[in-house]
Amino acid sequence: MAIDPFVEPSALSGLGPVRYVDARDEAAFAAGSAPNAVRVSSDAWDAAAKAADLGFKPTAVMRVS
Repeated sequence: MAIDPFVEPSALSGLGPVRYVDARDEAAFAAGSAPNAVRVSSDAWDAAAKAADLGFKPTAVMRVS
């Protein structure tokens, strides 16, 4: 079963104790994000998602810029 790492904003409150990662640009993040979210650049997110030791297993990752 594939696990989609992307979540619609309307579903965030039902996920429980998780850390929200926001890969939008700095201006969008500063304008508002989920409570306790951390900003990660899209390049860093892309590299981590593809890393063998911590990445998403066989999940397709789509880069949004």
